[in-house]
Amino acid sequence: MAFKTEKTSIKKANKTITDQWGKASNDPYRPVYHPIAPHGWMNDPNGLIYDKGWYHLFYQWNPYGASWGNIHWGHMRTKDFATWEHLSTALAPEEDYEKDGCFSGSAVMQGDTMVLAYTANVFKSGNHPHNEGPMAVQMQATASSADGIQFEKSLNNPVIDEVPANGTLVDFRDPKVWLDDDQWYMVLGIRKDDKGEIVQYKSKDLMDWHVDSTLFSPKDLGYMLECPDYFKINEKEVLLFSPMGVEGYYGPHVSGYLIKNTEFNEKQFKLADYGPHFYAPQTFEGSGHDRVMIGWIQMPELDSNQHAWCGCLSLPRKLDVSPSNHLLSLPYKGMHLKMNPVKEMKKSVLNPREIIRFEGDHHRISLKISSLAEQEIIIRIKGDGKGLNYTDLLIDSYNKLVLLDWSMSGVSQTHSHDQQQSVYDYNHISALDEMSFDIYIDKSVVEVYGLEGHLAMTASILSDPLNKNGQIFCRNQSVFIEELVIYEIEASEHLLCLEE
Repeated sequence: MAFKTEKTSIKKANKTITDQWGKASNDPYRPVYHPIAPHGWMNDPNGLIYDKGWYHLFYQWNPYGASWGNIHWGHMRTKDFATWEHLSTALAPEEDYEKDGCFSGSAVMQGDTMVLAYTANVFKSGNHPHNEGPMAVQMQATASSADGIQFEKSLNNPVIDEVPANGTLVDFRDPKVWLDDDQWYMVLGIRKDDKGEIVQYKSKDLMDWHVDSTLFSPKDLGYMLECPDYFKINEKEVLLFSPMGVEGYYGPHVSGYLIKNTEFNEKQFKLADYGPHFYAPQTFEGSGHDRVMIGWIQMPELDSNQHAWCGCLSLPRKLDVSPSNHLLSLPYKGMHLKMNPVKEMKKSVLNPREIIRFEGDHHRISLKISSLAEQEIIIRIKGDGKGLNYTDLLIDSYNKLVLLDWSMSGVSQTHSHDQQQSVYDYNHISALDEMSFDIYIDKSVVEVYGLEGHLAMTASILSDPLNKNGQIFCRNQSVFIEELVIYEIEASEHLLCLEE
């Protein structure tokens, strides 16, 4: 894999936005209502922050190609998640200490000033001991803005240039910063003795940082814990992170969380999403003080040589914590997508020989069914209408599982660690009078939510874009549908708002 980097400028990156504006929009695989860069490679969400009525989304971005490299911070903002303003590139690798990329980080408000904390990256000779990437020197830096658009990097950068004892600068990244009373805190992922850890720093001014503690030091959760995030919900302490090199899950890189009892116990690690393509989530405090999470939706099957873009972000999810210490996630109510109902049913019986049909590839399916009977209902999407290629979402209350299966989608599996099924077992959930599900289909992206927030499942499914046939049916036993609404979701509006 070639790691292309280039010391560059904000002005040059912005010119690519102007030059390529709208050219990627007609790609039939490109999502139309998910947060997405105007073009190029997109990965981790960065600097998520709500300020003065605006939701700011920064993100890892390569303005010069649809594969990873030349990492900048792209920037867009919205008031409703339906209309987006694409703003000036926030960070470009302009300085010697960051010449090979401005990596992931976070945003905070210091009075009226927006401050970005990020990882400055410089590649060095040699190969990384655990992945196909190169060795790197990683340090932490900051940039600030009075208007939340144009940022100036601190003259004190890098503000952290030494790793804690026994750590390595090769894996030392992803600062997440927050304010508690008058004290600033930061968590960072590091690698010590080939094991990932999360360390906590503190500062009075966002410039002078000191190690406070080792927040989490597991024995067996991979070699690196990326994108750590610490927050509280109802006084419960939550640690969210993305371990690399962990075994026993959908792939070598997953995202999950711990909820503190007396300590953060790695044996209590649970996935934040049960699909294979959700990674590097970050949270922020949204309108009404809700804790909101957005993650990166990976697209490993998309050929970057054939497309002008790759990757998007998930829909925003409101988080909560259940009495049994599960992190719950549901679509955020601050999201106001433009939806038009195309089919509605209430208090209806769906018999085994009946099929509810619909057409399209940018929909929301809202379904409520009784949970009292043992039954199976299948939501078939992205079908060719001939029964040869399709993706099935199976809700099976016999075995208490939800299965998303795209093994018949027609997508070739080119990555050895990627699978074509995702399963969620809900035997641990106490009895529900009814079960609610929200399924969002957006071209090549599927997000599934349900079971009062216990279930979140994300997959990128690059089946033939002409496959737009949808069906809902049941097997063996009739299903009582409390309510079914199928909405067509309009494409988000994207506005170019670069300032000269």
